[in-house]
Amino acid sequence: MIVRVFAVVAAMCFANTAQAENPWSVIAAACTPDSATIKGDRHVSVLSSVRHATGNVDLINLHCPIPRFSSATTSWNLKLKYQDSTGTDPAAYVKATLYRVGIGVAAAQQTLATANSNSVPNTTVFVVSSPVFPHTFNFENYVYWVGIELDRNAINQAVIAHQVILDGI
Repeated sequence: MIVRVFAVVAAMCFANTAQAENPWSVIAAACTPDSATIKGDRHVSVLSSVRHATGNVDLINLHCPIPRFSSATTSWNLKLKYQDSTGTDPAAYVKATLYRVGIGVAAAQQTLATANSNSVPNTTVFVVSSPVFPHTFNFENYVYWVGIELDRNAINQAVIAHQVILDGI
């Protein structure tokens, strides 16, 4: 009887509570701007974030490759840490979209999830999540990346991308 009690107590001491798994995250400044963003000198990186260059209102596109990782998780959401001074006004936004494309396949990219600053009214630094989506990441057959878009209609609007996180539920 004492051995059973000891075994139960030991199991309780070593048991871990369930928690979310974050196999991938990246700061926006580590992502690669597309050629139009570079050529138009549209963006600036400040510490870990990306924002519009002074006087620029053109669309900024960033590409954030996701390296291979291993996970048994099959429920996910995409999180975007950002600031959007307009809240839900469509005149300005920061958006992160998770894509995949088959390796060696000429098929178009597939969208798996999107997190958009216009989905919540916050105007300060905030984290928005995509809806939970089911997916088993398969790096043998697919390449994955996150595209970040920053857009604004006026120079007095501030949209800033800070970080993107892939969160296992």
